[in-house]
Amino acid sequence: MLVCDASESMVKAGQTDPKVLLAYLRKGANISSHSGLHAKAIVRGRVAIVGSANSSNTSAGGQLSELVAILRDRPAVSATRQRIETLARRSMTLDPITLERLARMFRPARNDLRPGRRARKRTPMKTRAWCIGTHFKDEHPTIEKARRRGTSKAEKSAESLLGKRWHNTHRIDDDVSWPPGSVKEFELGDNIFDVLENKILRPPGVLAHIEPSDGRHGSILFICRDRKLHSRQMKKVRRQVDRKTFGLLRRANMRQLTQWQLDAVNQIFGP
Repeated sequence: MLVCDASESMVKAGQTDPKVLLAYLRKGANISSHSGLHAKAIVRGRVAIVGSANSSNTSAGGQLSELVAILRDRPAVSATRQRIETLARRSMTLDPITLERLARMFRPARNDLRPGRRARKRTPMKTRAWCIGTHFKDEHPTIEKARRRGTSKAEKSAESLLGKRWHNTHRIDDDVSWPPGSVKEFELGDNIFDVLENKILRPPGVLAHIEPSDGRHGSILFICRDRKLHSRQMKKVRRQVDRKTFGLLRRANMRQLTQWQLDAVNQIFGP
């Protein structure tokens, strides 16, 4: 399990390298992004390491004076582990599609530590996550043609991003269409939670492709989801979340989620 700050601002500033995260992901690690994260801690077995050092060449190369503490006290190690797990639950899970998109934004940071040099001010970026109310697409010839056109494009994209066996870990849902007026609000790589027919909350997915049909019937959304995550009946969701979050889901039309809303909905699909 790895929790880091892989927000767009940190990636563009060269502080977080998505290619490194992608390598860990392919080795079986669970990767999450927590915007504004500044904690540095490692837990392995019965040992916890807490300190100021980043996982970077600057910290490792002796350019900065760092201090870390190695903890072997069981309550301290347990508390550190629990804190990391809590951060992971409150973070956005990263998948290969999102990391490939972020990798295209990455620019290596310039390690210019000369006296008098000021670090450029970072502009915080909000997490792009949407809660939308969806319905099954109309059985219309134009929609079906768009679905067939978009299916091959979405599958080729998934194969290039996830490898030839992408279908073993992910699936692509293409059963909903979206009105043309607001489809421009979405961007490829956005995280989507959708409430289907006001009855079923479907697991988070990454918007992999948008295929337009015509000005009247809208566009097909191709959403790539983790096969391990399953939909939840809204009756059961009511028992898992507070009234405010449940009300948000029931009224879902097209709403960009704030960080606390994203955390609340993500916990529904947590371990």
